[in-house]
Amino acid sequence: MIQGLLFDLDGVVVDSESYNDKACADLLATFGKPYDRDYLKPKMVGKSDIEGMTILVKHHNVPLTGEEFDHQRKENKKKFYKEEIPYMEGFETFFDKLKEHFGCPVAIVTACNKEYFGLIDNRLKISQKFDNNIFRSEMVKRHKPAPDVYLYAAEQMHISCEQCLVFEDSPSGVVSGCLAKAKVIAMTTTFPKDILIKNIMETDNSVNVEKILFIDNFNEKALQKVIAFANIS
Repeated sequence: MIQGLLFDLDGVVVDSESYNDKACADLLATFGKPYDRDYLKPKMVGKSDIEGMTILVKHHNVPLTGEEFDHQRKENKKKFYKEEIPYMEGFETFFDKLKEHFGCPVAIVTACNKEYFGLIDNRLKISQKFDNNIFRSEMVKRHKPAPDVYLYAAEQMHISCEQCLVFEDSPSGVVSGCLAKAKVIAMTTTFPKDILIKNIMETDNSVNVEKILFIDNFNEKALQKVIAFANIS
C-alpha cells in the first residue's frame, strides 16, 4: 500500500528549469561564454545551488567561485521565482487525482533553498497544497544523490520510504529516490529519457533503471501508468 507521494519541486511540480537555464546563460554571456546545457544540466540539477554552480564555473573556466557565480545570478533568479515560474502543465489536476486515489500524505522534497521556495510559495501556495510537508536538502547532511533527504522526509512523516512514490526529473534525484528504496517515477520533461538514463548510470551504476517508471507529462494516460506501477512494483 502506498504510504506517501513525494515530489521534487523544480522541473516536476513547477516549470522552473528554462528559467534557471536563462539565469545561468545570461550571466555566462557577460563572461563571453556559451552555456553548455547538454553537458552541464544533467550534472547540476538536483544538487544545491552552490554545488551546481561550482560544476558550471569549473567547466566554463569562469574566474569566480561557485558561490560567487550563484550570488551574481541571484537577483534574476529571485525575480523568476517571485513573479514568473508556473506550475508544470497538467500538474495540479494530476496531483489532485493522484492524492484522491491513494489518500495518503504528500510532500515536497527539494534542493531548492528556503529563500527561493518562499518566493514561489507566496504566489502558488505550494505549502498549502502539500499540507506544509516541505523538506529541503539543507535539512540533511548529505544532499542528492544520497538518499538522506527522502529518508528524512519519510521519517518525519512517520511512513516507510519503501512504500512511497517519488517523482523526480534529475539524475541525482532519481538516484536519491532509488537509494532510499522508494518507487521512483522519472519525469522526462527536463531531459530526454536516453540522456536521463545515461546520467543516472554515471551517477550510480547500481541503480536498476528497469524498475523506474518514465513518464513525459501529467495527463490521464500518465496517471493510469503511475497507478498501475504502484500496484505492481
